[in-house]
Amino acid sequence: MKRIYALCIVLMLVACKKVGEPVALAGQLSMQWANPIDSVRAGASVRLSFTGIDSDTGASVYISNAYGTAVLPLKKEQGRVQCIIPQNFTRKAGPLHWKIMQNKEVMLANSFTILPDNRISPHVETYFGPRSITVGERDFSMLVVIPTDSFDNSLLAGTPVTIKSEFENKVESTEARTADFIAWKNIYAKKTVGRILVSASCLGTDTKELTTILFPANAETFEITYQRNHSYADGNQIISFQTDILKDRYGNVVSDGTLVTFLIANSNGGHLKTTGLSIGGIAKASLLHPAEKEQWEVTAFVTGAAKSNTISVAFEQAISDFEVSFSEGRRTVTVGPVKSFMNQIVPDGIAVILSIYDSDGKHLDTKKKTTKKGICLFKLPSEYFKNGSYRLDVRAAGMLKTHRIELE
Repeated sequence: MKRIYALCIVLMLVACKKVGEPVALAGQLSMQWANPIDSVRAGASVRLSFTGIDSDTGASVYISNAYGTAVLPLKKEQGRVQCIIPQNFTRKAGPLHWKIMQNKEVMLANSFTILPDNRISPHVETYFGPRSITVGERDFSMLVVIPTDSFDNSLLAGTPVTIKSEFENKVESTEARTADFIAWKNIYAKKTVGRILVSASCLGTDTKELTTILFPANAETFEITYQRNHSYADGNQIISFQTDILKDRYGNVVSDGTLVTFLIANSNGGHLKTTGLSIGGIAKASLLHPAEKEQWEVTAFVTGAAKSNTISVAFEQAISDFEVSFSEGRRTVTVGPVKSFMNQIVPDGIAVILSIYDSDGKHLDTKKKTTKKGICLFKLPSEYFKNGSYRLDVRAAGMLKTHRIELE
């Protein structure tokens, strides 16, 4: 127990002593560190010499640092008791603590500092990111520089590092100093798109070139237009919407692939949507003409960024009339031929809706079909519709025709 207590006192004394100031227990003051050192460079050959101790007493040296711990023998050379520190310990920068142990007691203790070896060109690691940023005055990439000696020890705080950046043939150079093992600098974005190149150098060692790409910022308010072959609501032709050149607040054309959504509100309170991707800053999208008279209000959006003006698009009625005829017994209803604005047969696919009511006005059924070669046929089988009076409402191209018939 007394030995443990004495050992604790020695450790406390070691922690409080300065480098080069040996610590010894009472009764062992005759033992001395013959070649006190404050610091050495990493990789140096270190030999500890002592006086006042015999190598035959069974004493050994216990060393420890960031590399690990070891117990070393004492040898007598040139009239002194000496201990050689292995180079794998001296290659690790930082404090190295040693103490002489005999019979589990600390006879002498001290430490010295191993400094990074910056006499030769250091190894320099660089980290740069993010590798893409947006133009403006807020976004930036960070360059981090970590210079180390040949044994991978970080160089001392305050080591100068030169950081260079290039943009549009203009080179800027600044000096940073290491702190907490690194030197760093924020490389801020410019107001035009392009690439920023960076590099660093430290004590004669130059790094490779690193790059960050400047992309355009979000689009600003823009204008839209439309193109079409005619203004008739024929349900066949295509209307195309187009933006002007989308640009950010600094005048840069937005990146290809920017999504633009065109929202269309029709005269019935319904909404349609079509989208396009920008190429060269211009986005295009298309829709079919409606099949009946319409008034569209069109607005485009770059989601979360910009909104266009609103344009109005009017469509004239293309189909002015259509015929409804019945077979004998009224069991087959023929709608058409349906003709368009030049008296031509309408394209296949025009929707025709037949609503069937009984003589009291009660709704019985609704049938939906599309035209083929301008004609649409509906069957009223006797299994479902008994003989009697019915009302038929026929809707096509926004028009309604009503007929009262007697099924036989």
